[in-house]
Amino acid sequence: MWCDTLGVVSVDTYLLHPSDTRSILSIYLLFSLLSVSFMSKVAAQPDDTFDVDSLRLPSCIAAPLTRRKSQRFGPGQKFLRGPIPWDWLSGAARLPGKALQVGLAIWHLAGLKNAMTVELSRVPLEDLGVTRQAAYRGLKALENAGLIKAGRRSGRKTRVTILVIST
Repeated sequence: MWCDTLGVVSVDTYLLHPSDTRSILSIYLLFSLLSVSFMSKVAAQPDDTFDVDSLRLPSCIAAPLTRRKSQRFGPGQKFLRGPIPWDWLSGAARLPGKALQVGLAIWHLAGLKNAMTVELSRVPLEDLGVTRQAAYRGLKALENAGLIKAGRRSGRKTRVTILVIST
């Protein structure tokens, strides 16, 4: 989009971000344009009057700068990484007992490991108020519903694979 008053490309195409490598060039370009615009407008004004409106940025340059999204959780806080398919969640929610909490713990671990197969530990289950016996029942319910595949090994953590539901 071309700026009518200055004859240059609008600054909204040059969004300024602190981590952007183009920031220095963008700032230099912006201030160069502003100084030329300012000097031409000041030179056109008589010495005894001062018009504040003549110093305003043209509308094509005064576009608001965008900000990057900040994290929605603080450092050290636990999170649930998505996207989690709605069909999967609604299927787990319809199961009895603590099956949904067990499913959320599995998705939490999968988000941490960036994998669909994880070893289920007690910590995320305890955080959600799931006892060991309720976890066994929840795993069985999720497995019977076709939402997960659990590989149980004697004396070791249960290996769980999240299955994708095809509708």
